[in-house]
Amino acid sequence: MALPDFTGRTFGRWTVLHRDGKKNEAIAYLCRCQCGTERRLQASWLNTGKSASCGCVAIEKLISRNMRHGSGNRRLRRVFKGMKDRCLKPNHEYFPDYGGRGISICERWLRGDGDSSGYKCFVIDMGDRPSPAHTLERIDNDKGYSPDNCKWATRAEQMLNRRNTIKMTFNGVTKPMAVWSRELGIPWGALRQRLLRGWSDERSLTTPSLR
Repeated sequence: MALPDFTGRTFGRWTVLHRDGKKNEAIAYLCRCQCGTERRLQASWLNTGKSASCGCVAIEKLISRNMRHGSGNRRLRRVFKGMKDRCLKPNHEYFPDYGGRGISICERWLRGDGDSSGYKCFVIDMGDRPSPAHTLERIDNDKGYSPDNCKWATRAEQMLNRRNTIKMTFNGVTKPMAVWSRELGIPWGALRQRLLRGWSDERSLTTPSLR
């Protein structure tokens, strides 16, 4: 039996513009969200309510939670302020390890985008802090703060990303991971990943790095 034509109908925030072939072997429609985003969707996703918007509803709720006053918002703002202070204030105790060695903050988080402030962009890009135990971590410790180089991590994971606090011992000699990395020619990131996988110091330091 032929399915009804959804053209012109509204499903959640989606307005169906017209039939647009097939997607994953199913009838597809080109739809426009209330925010202006257009996307091809399977008819079943509309009919069953699996998709009610492009995701803008979730983003609006996220912004609402973190832009209003409240303890959760204060905690996230402290994370954001701490990031800026470490990178921008020369008198900050941790500036030498951050701004002092060239760790920067992307323009989007620093100055904002359009009508959105830097903090609002940070909230949109990073989402809610998963728990009080999570901190903001840079994936590549030699690069700055940006959406593609940051994630939420537990303090244990964060410790494994600090260049000067990770010590490794081999043949009775203990040195910072960064020193072993330079001396053995094994990328610092590779050593860190080996420790995260549970490798011993000896195995981590004696296994050649694939390039």
